[in-house]
Amino acid sequence: MSEELKCPSCGQPMEKGFIQAPEGLFWDKEKHNWEVLSSEQLINYIALRIPNKEAFRCENCKLVVFRY
Repeated sequence: MSEELKCPSCGQPMEKGFIQAPEGLFWDKEKHNWEVLSSEQLINYIALRIPNKEAFRCENCKLVVFRY
């Protein structure tokens, strides 16, 4: 990902950092309270070896951007 990224919402520079998801990162169109068995796993923590993924955030919009 580019070293400098602008927020797609407000255009301000985004801060580079990492998202952490020790058991993987999941996506679903529906909200789940406990189970994520039907959700799509975007990042598998075993494939990453270290559960940190490079990401950028906009503190103004509360938006996080990362590649999976």
